[in-house]
Amino acid sequence: MRITSYLIILFISSLFLGCAQTEEGQSEELAPYIASLKLEYFEATGEELKTNIPINIKDLGEGRRGICRKAKSAVNSVREIFIDRTQFDKRKNEKNFVTTVLLHEIGHCIYGLDHDVELMDVKSFKAPTSIMYESTISIVPLMEEMKDYYYKEFHQRVESQSI
Repeated sequence: MRITSYLIILFISSLFLGCAQTEEGQSEELAPYIASLKLEYFEATGEELKTNIPINIKDLGEGRRGICRKAKSAVNSVREIFIDRTQFDKRKNEKNFVTTVLLHEIGHCIYGLDHDVELMDVKSFKAPTSIMYESTISIVPLMEEMKDYYYKEFHQRVESQSI
């Protein structure tokens, strides 16, 4: 019942996403990736993934896939996520690339998670233990097979932060 209700809400809200910006100033280009990420995360964890800050695309420079920008002023603090335009244009057909970078940056910007450097044995190789691994690019090829693991591991990190 809970998944059905979430799917109905996601569908109804998607009917209103025809404008250039979506929820909280999110890029229309990223909207389908964000919606897919939120749905997959919910299916894996039973919890909603927060995406309540601007998430957009811009040129970030060589080697950057995404960043979390935090700025503080006397009045408030502003947090935004940017996905690199060049990387997005090259790899937008690789859904796992975009959603991996999005979740990694959401971990920093919304949930305050730090990088992780731990590796684990998976079959005959070492794999990052977390989506928060310092180099997201090494997780992308693993996402198809290990997506549920990475979503649940992320959720456990979020839950342990809030205790």
